[in-house]
Amino acid sequence: MKTIWLIIFVIIVSFTSSIGFPQSLDSYRGAISQLYLDKQPDPKSEGMGRGLVANNESDFGSYYNPALTSLGSGVNFNYSHTFLFIKETHYNYYSIGYSNKKLGAFSFSDYSWENIIITRQTRKYTNSISTLNYSRELFQNFYAGVNLEFVHMGYLRNYNGRTYSPEWENGFIQNPSDAVTLDIGVLKKFNMESSSDKSVKKTFELGAAIYNFADQKISDNNYKDVYERLPVILRGGISFTINVTDGSSSINSSQFQSFSHFEFENVLNDDGPSVFKVGEELILSNFLILRCGIVDKGRYEYSNELSKTEFTFGAGFKAGFNKFLTSKDQLTFILDYSGMPPTTKLTNIANDFILWSLKVNYIP
Repeated sequence: MKTIWLIIFVIIVSFTSSIGFPQSLDSYRGAISQLYLDKQPDPKSEGMGRGLVANNESDFGSYYNPALTSLGSGVNFNYSHTFLFIKETHYNYYSIGYSNKKLGAFSFSDYSWENIIITRQTRKYTNSISTLNYSRELFQNFYAGVNLEFVHMGYLRNYNGRTYSPEWENGFIQNPSDAVTLDIGVLKKFNMESSSDKSVKKTFELGAAIYNFADQKISDNNYKDVYERLPVILRGGISFTINVTDGSSSINSSQFQSFSHFEFENVLNDDGPSVFKVGEELILSNFLILRCGIVDKGRYEYSNELSKTEFTFGAGFKAGFNKFLTSKDQLTFILDYSGMPPTTKLTNIANDFILWSLKVNYIP
């Protein structure tokens, strides 16, 4: 039974890759790309080139790879907010989950994009993806997970004339619609600890995930019998972690950590090129976090935010409060930041943004 998840994932990926989705008007044209592709909910991902399918921690896990949530322990809470300059729009993400080695990991998350249109009266539209996630370690250092996603579309924007424009034809009045999709992901860890030096720990990870593998569509209720395809996204990646500790088993034993990540991303039901992402994270004294990354060869036609080559960066602070607790309970806070500060060029200000997050982990 332990290998069933791996077999299912391989079959799904092989089947999906061999379908050869038709590159026609029925291809994916950008519905809800704001949440699927345009912006990242986790500043760690944004700062590291926007890829985390082979992450080394569970935060924001269900968004990047359904298997990641089982890397955590205890109760995890994540919240992030993305503020865009000039635009009347913003993003919010929150998740709550619990992970136990015997039971696995359970979590709920919601990622929403709110768009405000001001004409004679102000109208507010919301797109969102709400996710129920379950994952577990099937056998030693092999993790698998699944997402059940509830997709809500309150706004379908015009993508450079490639799709309908109901916001104009109906006086900005749009009827919402909903869909249900499934995602699946796996992660394999390889620990390479040295028998002679216990203070240096090395981990190599392989991760893969496919989102909306059933190729679900969502209806456009402004037009009779018109459906928009949701993206079928395939992500695969590798990562390498070096953790230098003081040799103790304390939660604050880490003195230096390097996390390197590489990922490719492809929307299978679209004819756009694959996106390649490279990122690096440094954690100093288990407190200061520094990140940088590169996104290359990645411009989907419906996404105005991703150029062919783009540099990303970010930073964060980590604080543990277990020393102040009377029991053996552990409480950790991480405050992260990433984004692009306002520029002086008016043509670029609309794309500038600030992304910040709060991550809380409590291990009883």
